[in-house]
Amino acid sequence: MFQLKAADFAFHSNGNIYIANKNDGKLYEINPSDGNIISRGSLGFTKFNGANVGFFDKDDNFYLNNSQDGWIYKIDLSDPLNHSGVSEYRRFNVPREADGARCLNAGMETVIAAPVIEPPKDIIINAKTTNSAGFDGNITTQIVKQNFNLTVVAYDKITNSPIKDMAITRLEIVQTNGTVVTFWSGSKMTNANGETEINIKSDKAIKIANIKIYGNYKGKDYNNQATDDFAIRPASFTLDFPTKKIAGEPFLADIKAVDATDNPTQGYNETSNSSFKIYNKDKLAHCLDGVIDLSGINFSNGSVSGNVKYSEVGEVDFNISEIPGQEFALVDADDTTPTQRFISSSNIKTMEFTVADLKIKEWALSNGDRKFTYFANETDIENMGAELNVTIEAINMDGNVTKNYKSGCYAKDVELNLDYSVYAQDAYKQKLIWQEDAISPSYKGSKLEFNGSHDGILAIEVNSTKFNDGLNTQKALINFDREINQEKNPLRFTAKELKANNIDVAGTASIEDKIVDFYYGRMHVPDYDGSGEKHNIVVFHEVYCKKCNKGKFTYTAGKESSDAIFWYILKKEDYVDNEDRFEFIKGAKGGIKDATKPTAAVTVLSTTVTPNNKDLMTFKIPNTPFRDRIIYEPSHWLVFNRFSDTKVRQSFILNITASGNWSGKGKAGQSVDGASTQKYNKMDW
Repeated sequence: MFQLKAADFAFHSNGNIYIANKNDGKLYEINPSDGNIISRGSLGFTKFNGANVGFFDKDDNFYLNNSQDGWIYKIDLSDPLNHSGVSEYRRFNVPREADGARCLNAGMETVIAAPVIEPPKDIIINAKTTNSAGFDGNITTQIVKQNFNLTVVAYDKITNSPIKDMAITRLEIVQTNGTVVTFWSGSKMTNANGETEINIKSDKAIKIANIKIYGNYKGKDYNNQATDDFAIRPASFTLDFPTKKIAGEPFLADIKAVDATDNPTQGYNETSNSSFKIYNKDKLAHCLDGVIDLSGINFSNGSVSGNVKYSEVGEVDFNISEIPGQEFALVDADDTTPTQRFISSSNIKTMEFTVADLKIKEWALSNGDRKFTYFANETDIENMGAELNVTIEAINMDGNVTKNYKSGCYAKDVELNLDYSVYAQDAYKQKLIWQEDAISPSYKGSKLEFNGSHDGILAIEVNSTKFNDGLNTQKALINFDREINQEKNPLRFTAKELKANNIDVAGTASIEDKIVDFYYGRMHVPDYDGSGEKHNIVVFHEVYCKKCNKGKFTYTAGKESSDAIFWYILKKEDYVDNEDRFEFIKGAKGGIKDATKPTAAVTVLSTTVTPNNKDLMTFKIPNTPFRDRIIYEPSHWLVFNRFSDTKVRQSFILNITASGNWSGKGKAGQSVDGASTQKYNKMDW
C-alpha cells in the first residue's frame, strides 16, 4: 500500500488538500470529492524529516516547516501544476515535535493509506493515419465503404510521455456540425508507446470529417477530437452515355460517383462545376469543340439522371473529373497526395453527334439574267440553263448552324431532292438534263427521259467538300435537250418542293412553286434581195409554237416569221442575248472579205453581230450585180436545220442588183439588134 505520512495539511483555494509527504519529500494533492491523489512533484528539500506545520495565505502560498532543521519554508502554489519547489521564508526555531496548530506538546503523526494511483492530470487522445512518430499526426483522405486504419495515441500533456494501458472504448466519425456518421466501439489498450490500431469505415461521403475518441484510464473517462480534419470521398466516377445522338438534342446521362463497392456514394451531393466537370474533346484536333449543357447535372447521393446536350456535330470523347483546386477533398490538400485525394476520373466515353436538319435556308429557280431559257443540249447547259440556287444550313436541334459540318471535319455528301412537274402540250419524248454543280469547274451532268407532261423528283448531289462551317451554296443548271432538226413546243418546269438529305437525316422540305419556261429557238436571216452599195440585213430571233397555249407561253405572241409557219419573231427587248453568238463565217464563193483589208474587192462592214446590235448586219457591195450564199454560225441553242441534225452553220442568199439606167439601142415596139456594136447609147428602162 502506498502511504502518505504527515503531521499537518492545508486546504487550497481550489478546494483540494495539500500534504508534504514525509516518506518521499514530495507534495501531494488530494481531491476530497473522490479521494484521488496526485503527485505535484518534489518539495525541493535536500533533507526532509516531515512538516509539523502547513497552512495557506490568501495568495495560495503554502507554508510548512522542515522538522529536519526547524525552519519555515514557502511554496508558490497559485498554479499547482507549475511550481518551483520551496524557498526559504524565515528562520524560526520551531520545536520539531510541534503540530500544525503549533501545540508544542501535542505531538501527532497522520498516516493516510491509499491505493497506488498516480495518473497524470492532463491526458490527451489523438488519432492519425500517417506513420509520424509522437502524438501529432495527420489523417489523409479516405474512401467511402473502405476500411482504413487509425492509430490512436494517448499522451500525457504535462510530462510529454505516452500513456500505457489506456482503454480506447469508442471512435466516432463526425461532421463539422457534430453529427455522428458512424462509430466503432470496443476496448483496445494502448501499448508502451501510448498507441493502438483501430479499423473503421464510413458509409457516406463527408467533405470535412473528424474523429472523436473516447477512452478510460484507471477508472476515469476521457474524450478528445483528433487534431486533423479529413475528407471521405467516392472511389471513382462512371459515365454511361449513348453512342450516337443528334447535336443539340437532350439525352439522358447516367453518371455516378461510386464507393468502394461500386455503388452510388451516399452523401455525395455535388452540383455541376462545383468540384467536378464533364470534359469534352473532339477526336479531330483541328475541329471545333462544342458546348456541353450540364444545367441538369447535380448529384444526389452519388447519382445523376439528368439531361445533357452537346451543340456540335463530331466524334467526341467525354469524361468526368474533379476540378483541381475545387476537389471534394480540398481539406486534405496539405497532407494527401493528389492520387489519393482526387476522385478517380471515369473512363472515356465516345459519342457521335449528327445534324438535326439540313435546312434549306433559301432557294430560287430562275432564268438568271434572261427572261426565259432556250432549249439547249448537254454540252451547252453551262451557257444556257435555268438556274437553281440553293443555300443549305446544317443545324442542330436548337436551330444553330453546326460549324463542324465542313470539309475535313464531319460534313457528309448531301442529296438535294427537287419535286417538280413538267407541263407539255404534246406527248413527244422529252429529255430533262441537269448539271449538278455549276460552281465547280468540273462538269457532271445527268438526264431523265419521259413523254409529255411529267411529275418527278430530281436528285442533285452535293459533295461534302462544298460545305464550309455548316453552310453550302449550291448552283445547279436545268434544261431540256434539243435536236437541231426537231423543233418542239415550249415547256413549263415547276419546282414544287426542295429538301436536302444525307445518310443521317431527311431534311425539312421547303415548299414553294417556282416556275421557268423553256422555248425552242432559232436565229434566222431570210434571203435578201436588194440594189445599191450599202445594205442593212436584219437578224431575227424566233421561237417555235405549233398551236401552243399562247396565254401561258407569252413569248410566242409576236409576229410570225416571214418565211416559215409556227415560228414567231421575238421583240428585241426580249432577246436572250447574254450568251447568244452570231459569228459571220464567209461567203460561199469566198468573195466577201473583212472590211479591215484594203485590198478587198467586196467588204463587209460588220462581220460579228455585237451585243448592242444583234439584229443587224451591215454590208457594203461596191461592185454590182452581186449574188452569194452568206454563211454564219449562231450559238448552238439557236441553230435549226430541218434537213440535218449535225450541221450547225446557217446561210442565206445575198442578191444585189445594179441600180439606175440601162444602156442599149432600139425603138419602142421593135426588137433590139443583138449584133449591134453601138456603144454608149442610152435608153430609159
